[in-house]
Amino acid sequence: MPAADALPELGLDLEPDEVDDVDLALRGALDRPILMVDRAGPAPAGLTVGSELLLRDPEGAPVGLLAVTELVGMNEHRFRIIGEVRPLHESGGAGGYRRFADLPATPAEVAARLAGARGAILAVPVAGPPSDADLDTIRSAAAELGIEPATLLLLVQIRERALGSNTAPRLLQQTVRVADNAKLDAVVIPIPLPIGSDPAGQGYAWAQLAARYGATHLLLPSDVIAAVDTGSLPVILVPGQLVAPPDADRTRRGLTVFFTGLSGSGKSTVAKALRDRLLADGRTVSLLDGDEVRRLLSSELGFSRADRDLNIRRIGFVAAEITRHGGIAICAPIAPYAATRASVRRMVARHGDFILIHVDTPLAVCESRDRKGLYAKARQGLIAEFTGISDPYEPPDDADLRLDTSDRSVEESVELVYAVLRDRLIAPG
Repeated sequence: MPAADALPELGLDLEPDEVDDVDLALRGALDRPILMVDRAGPAPAGLTVGSELLLRDPEGAPVGLLAVTELVGMNEHRFRIIGEVRPLHESGGAGGYRRFADLPATPAEVAARLAGARGAILAVPVAGPPSDADLDTIRSAAAELGIEPATLLLLVQIRERALGSNTAPRLLQQTVRVADNAKLDAVVIPIPLPIGSDPAGQGYAWAQLAARYGATHLLLPSDVIAAVDTGSLPVILVPGQLVAPPDADRTRRGLTVFFTGLSGSGKSTVAKALRDRLLADGRTVSLLDGDEVRRLLSSELGFSRADRDLNIRRIGFVAAEITRHGGIAICAPIAPYAATRASVRRMVARHGDFILIHVDTPLAVCESRDRKGLYAKARQGLIAEFTGISDPYEPPDDADLRLDTSDRSVEESVELVYAVLRDRLIAPG
């Protein structure tokens, strides 16, 4: 890795999914190592076409470089960067620590493992350790190729957002053990397989990756893809969903309910009542109220934009962890800035559902409820950067529900929120 003073001054903090995309690009798994990053908020100062950005993971560690080739939709509220991903040093790779170093990662490393292979090479994308039924399906597909057994490439999904409560290290260990016990001629490859809402597009991406890793055939479940243009790579379709994550039934899928609105809008009151309603349903619920988080988690922070952003991101991190473990997080901060709310949405969406509730109570009503006199002090200039008075509130345009508590009871408000959640909640057990 180059010395710190040799790295670009301009940097970009990536979300976990984007780090996975950089991983794919750097390991040579893509035809073109292109990355697109879309962000809410203003672009970094000095950013132009031709700029080189230092790409950092969520912990701040450098993972690669981005040579900017295109800037799209640049304004003070949103920007999009398109560029070519490059390694941190000329020898390639991201440099530094490499996860799962004992398993092949690049097409060249897999080619070395396959040097003595003859005949068909069957690629199988998996997101869970193969069961006995899965192994029978794989063997039947291999038999169709006229080779018993065929050489297998088990493309093991390590993209965190696709794993639920499973973990990549555990999944890989289980998959290697299953392959060994079943005496499969298999190469296990940890790879952040693309995921998306379009099954045909997802199947196409898997086919292209499999071909890059030397596969001659690809095994796909028919409920994921019915037909797709995979170029010259033949696809074997099997019924059902092959090798799904063990907890894919959503009974353990967590979610976050994120309330945002002005001080005095009724966020905390509705959030607490919603918590009680969900607890009565037998759910595991954690309430992250704005004032309590300030006191217990962010007491050292002030009210500058940077401090507010950090406070909300801390709430988002805790909510994402609760969601990852199958619980329900209810958050009730002011969260005035759209870019910060978008960051929290991305954190949570890796693990479960994110429901945004805009408590859009009129400012005059919020002021009338202000028992602490904060609005009056803000109007007198005694409190700086007070949301709604001396600091802006950016109303969300992506809320799942807009809620005005000025003319509704707490019970009515909770019912409206619960109606939004109902189709995403499955009773435990």
